[in-house]
Amino acid sequence: MKKFIAIVVIMLLLATVMVGCTTKEETTDAPKATAKKVEEKTEEKKEEAPKEEEVEVVEITILSNPTTPEQQVHEDELTAAFEAANPGIKVKRIPSNDSNTLLQQLAAGVGPDMITHVDKSKIAEYVEAGYLLNLDKYVDEYGWNERFSEASLKSYQHDGTQYLTPGKSIMMTVYYNKDMFAENGWAVPTTYQELVTICDALVEQDIAPFTFGVADFKQAYDRWITMIFNGYLGNDGMKKVITGEYRMDGPEVRATFEFLVDFYQKYVYENAPSITEDDANTLFYQNKAAMFATGQWQLNRFVNGDVPFEWGQFCLPGLQDGQEGIIAGGYGAGDGINSTTEHPDEAAKYLDFMNADEQAEWLLINEGLIFPRTNGYSDEAMAKVNDNFKEEIELYNLALNEDRIGYATWAYFSSSTQNYAWGNLEALILDQITMDDYIEGLQAAYDDDVANGRIYAFQEIGRASCRERV
Repeated sequence: MKKFIAIVVIMLLLATVMVGCTTKEETTDAPKATAKKVEEKTEEKKEEAPKEEEVEVVEITILSNPTTPEQQVHEDELTAAFEAANPGIKVKRIPSNDSNTLLQQLAAGVGPDMITHVDKSKIAEYVEAGYLLNLDKYVDEYGWNERFSEASLKSYQHDGTQYLTPGKSIMMTVYYNKDMFAENGWAVPTTYQELVTICDALVEQDIAPFTFGVADFKQAYDRWITMIFNGYLGNDGMKKVITGEYRMDGPEVRATFEFLVDFYQKYVYENAPSITEDDANTLFYQNKAAMFATGQWQLNRFVNGDVPFEWGQFCLPGLQDGQEGIIAGGYGAGDGINSTTEHPDEAAKYLDFMNADEQAEWLLINEGLIFPRTNGYSDEAMAKVNDNFKEEIELYNLALNEDRIGYATWAYFSSSTQNYAWGNLEALILDQITMDDYIEGLQAAYDDDVANGRIYAFQEIGRASCRERV
């Protein structure tokens, strides 16, 4: 009996120990199971939580052709600033200045999203071909009619519709070696006879009166057509040539080209067809040429270049009796949007950014380039302008006050006329074709422009048609 009781007690004790062990194990393991379940639920919640929306990036393309290191840096900074302010838009700049390839792309319905550097004389041609997007809605959306002058906006319209934003105001002047002029006792010429006297004296010294080089850019002959036509016919006469009131085969145009060929053969560097524009600059720097008839694009090269003498600018005098000196110019190429782009709003946003007041002031201060702004430029910006740039502005404003602003052929001649004029001028100057043949071909080119509706239509806004005060 006692033995039985002892066995029962031992079994009860063992059972108690086992129960205790089991309870301990369950107590220890329970938190692990709970933690595991919590982790699983947390993972489920993480998986169920909505993801942050990724910003869809739209890429827009634009052709780029900076001509100076400063311009390249500015373009890079401009692009970076725009992309930082607009994280959903990426700007891809494509290095190119090949207008023929661009036209081929546009004709095929492709090409970059933005079409830049379109001469306003070609607006009708581009619009009729369907290349340019109507920008009217963006004029209102971005307030361009408050930023740009009425005259400048209308200059880039076709049939009352806006297709381009206005380009810079371009003018042609004569850059000259002030030190050389001073050493010879020459004042800036104000008449044609004074100019001829200086040129003849330079020839006697075996110095080219005018430097020039076109081996790398034959279209530069356009500059001489612009300078001589405005100086010989005046701004009103030049306007009559553009509109066809003076026929290309008429006596006025023939006489002007005869004067151009004679003046060029006497006073322009004789090897111009075989040297580049950089070579022409070198001739000027080395005192082998005294003057350079060119446009504002040259100004920055002289300001930032190593020119070993004092230099300045003057307006080419009138080239016949009773004719005043004219500063030929006009608005340069404008910028627009490809009609086939899939991203018109994004392209318009960048177009607006490119034309912001800050960008215009940078170009004035660093490049001497003038854009037609309704409110002009700030006093702060003008205080930073280089003295040579200020001289240019003073020349322009003086000519504007006296109604002596002329018309650049690259801005106002229609495409066939312009291409024929500069494309065959070298042959005419070198006596490879006759004046009769040249004039006949020029009239045929103008007739082609008439037939295709390309003749530039002047937008008269008071007296200051396409002319602005800086």
